[in-house]
Parts: sequence; C-alpha cells; structure tokens
Amino acid sequence: ERSDTIMMWRVNPSTSQVAVLSFPRDLFVDIAGTSRKGRINEAYERDNPQKLIDTIYQNFGINTDHFVQVDFCAFRTLVNAVGGVAVPFATPVRDPEAGCFTFDGDHALAYARSRKLQYLDPDTGEWRQDGTSDLGRISRQQDFLRRTVSSLLAKGAYNPDVAGGLIETLSEYIVADPDLTPRKMLEFAGVLSGVDPAAITTYQINAN
Repeated sequence: ERSDTIMMWRVNPSTSQVAVLSFPRDLFVDIAGTSRKGRINEAYERDNPQKLIDTIYQNFGINTDHFVQVDFCAFRTLVNAVGGVAVPFATPVRDPEAGCFTFDGDHALAYARSRKLQYLDPDTGEWRQDGTSDLGRISRQQDFLRRTVSSLLAKGAYNPDVAGGLIETLSEYIVADPDLTPRKMLEFAGVLSGVDPAAITTYQINAN
C-alpha cells in the first residue's frame, strides 16, 4: 500500500508549540537504499517506516524521533467521536452546499483525500476543478487538522464519546514505534491540551 499523506510534527513541550510539515505524495526524491529517484510515497512500506524515515533525512536533513502510522479508519473514528467537524465554504463544492458544513467521518475522509475537488464558479455558474491538485489537498488537510484538534479540545478527553474514540483508535488503527510509549503519548496529549489550534504552524514542501 502507498501512503496517502505524509506529515511531520514538531512538538515543543516547554512552549506548547506545534508545527506540521506536509509532503506531496508525488514529490520526486532520491529513494533511500536505492540508486533511483521516485515519488516519496514509494518509500513508504506499511508497518515498516525506516525507508521513508531515511528518505526524508537523505533529501531534507530532517531527523524523525518517532513515527505514527494512522489508518483511514482512525481518522473517521476520531471525527465521529467529536460529533463531526464544521468547515465553512464560500461557494458550493461537490457535494457540500455553500456555507458551513459539518463533516461526519465518511465525509471527512473523502474531503481530506480528494485530489480533484470541484467548486462552483460564482461568475459563470459552472463547475471547475481545483487546479492545485495535491498541494490544494494538503492545504485542506492542514486546515481540517486544526479544526479537528479544536473540536477535540472543546469536547475534552474525558467526554465519553471522545474517550471511547481515542481508545478504539489507539488499540485498533494506529501503529507506532516501540519507543513511543504510552507515557510519551500522554505527554504529547498534555502538550496538545495547551495548544491554540489557530497557532499551529503549517508548512508544505512545494513540488516543481
């Protein structure tokens, strides 16, 4: 299987600062352990992240302390656990209407994965495809990430629905490296509890 989204998080516990760096899945890089170039998602191997970790370091000089592999079902479960995530739209897109639309888990997954999102041109009344493709998808994912974190914090980890969703996600849908112990996960959760979602800094690697 190929990775749908590659994100790197940097969390500073002392300042409660969080930054997210996203990589376009079709970004051409030198694949670690080989003599060839390829799309960065080709370096991803399910349950075995080392080639991807080495590829990121080889091309960008960025160290990876821990990894978390998140199944699509985890994303859907968390969105449903917080009762959906609202996203405002200036114009209609397929399929939501203009205005503020509350995504359930299935809608959210389709929205976050869409690379051919269409919007209604208010001047012509015609449907047009978002020409930014993967870069546009990354921007939507990062925006949705902020909104999801905001919803999680607003509900609180001790809300029964949120707690149940987190337990199900951690036990069934997430694979992490052995050094990412439950204690470190709790420390990470503690940092997120003090984060202003609007202050999460986001970056993306631009593909030429």
